[in-house]
Amino acid sequence: MKKYILHTIIIPTAWLLPRRLLVKALDILTRLFSGETMRLVMAAGGSYGYKRETIPRSWVEKPISMMFCGTKFNCPSFWQEYLVNLYGNYMKLPPIENRSNRHGIVKLKFLD
Repeated sequence: MKKYILHTIIIPTAWLLPRRLLVKALDILTRLFSGETMRLVMAAGGSYGYKRETIPRSWVEKPISMMFCGTKFNCPSFWQEYLVNLYGNYMKLPPIENRSNRHGIVKLKFLD
């Protein structure tokens, strides 16, 4: 019943609420569980939805450092599992008609 209410009422109408209120609610929820050890974690602001953004905590507990295009990044220690979970076959580009800028980023510049 909780999932039904969430998916049929709360999520579809959440855009009607002020962003500030949603951010505050998320902040309160995360503080309620701070210090708790959860088996699963998720990217609350992820663009792929709950199912694909939820992963075992062990994948991200101990990040590893990896080079990408000449810059070092912290990555999940189970980075291959993470990429497969999120994208499926991450080594294969999607068809051109399915490619889009999911995050609205126009230009990204990393500073040292």
